[in-house]
Amino acid sequence: MNLLKFEFNHKKLAVYLRDEADVSVQAEIFKWREYRSAESLIKEAEYPIIDVGAHIGLFTLYALALNPTARIFALEPEKANFELFKKNLQLNHAKAVTANQLALAGSSGIRD
Repeated sequence: MNLLKFEFNHKKLAVYLRDEADVSVQAEIFKWREYRSAESLIKEAEYPIIDVGAHIGLFTLYALALNPTARIFALEPEKANFELFKKNLQLNHAKAVTANQLALAGSSGIRD
């Protein structure tokens, strides 16, 4: 696992990345700014932001860098991703986030 420190929107961030997939997602969000078309909505968000499939927390940190007062609810079902997500939140002192290890589906129940 590698620790990457970088700056985005005048905010210093740090994240733990495990592999090339994590590195790729970090680049998509912060370097190539794949969500830039939603940045004004994120900056002005008065209602909670819901991060479904939160992975290791990169989009959540991106949203907080754009809107530090945003309330965020994050859902990530995969255990290893969720554990790293929590570490990345702690590393960045992201306290306004409610993180849950679960998935979003059309009906309740356990799935593979």
